Amino acid sequence: MKAGEVVIVAMPQANGTIKNRPTIVLREMPPFQDMLVCGVSTQLHQEVKNFDEIIALTDSDYPMKTDTEINTSEATREPEPFTPRTPLGKRLLAIRNNIIADGLPLLTQEEIEREIAERRGGSNNGSL
Repeated sequence: MKAGEVVIVAMPQANGTIKNRPTIVLREMPPFQDMLVCGVSTQLHQEVKNFDEIIALTDSDYPMKTDTEINTSEATREPEPFTPRTPLGKRLLAIRNNIIADGLPLLTQEEIEREIAERRGGSNNGSL
């Protein structure tokens, strides 16, 4: 792992479950090569004031681009379309597109994990 990489970490939760969470590697710490990391979340509604740091493309210190390189259309544009490479990926994408076309809401990661736990008899060890 190198500084700046985003990795997935199995993170214990307050309720005893373990969830895979995105984490940014900040740096390697001497002398034992431990990693200093920072957790990442898109759940802005769970921000803890005076603790969490919200990062936006339009921040003056955003490391990837300068203010003059960012425009509104870029900051709000849709992600590149996903092109599956396997028959299973193509089938899953077709199912997803049908759900969206039918006007049904997509489940969040938390809702998916809850449904899996319910189907497994209420046990949720945090893994899919």
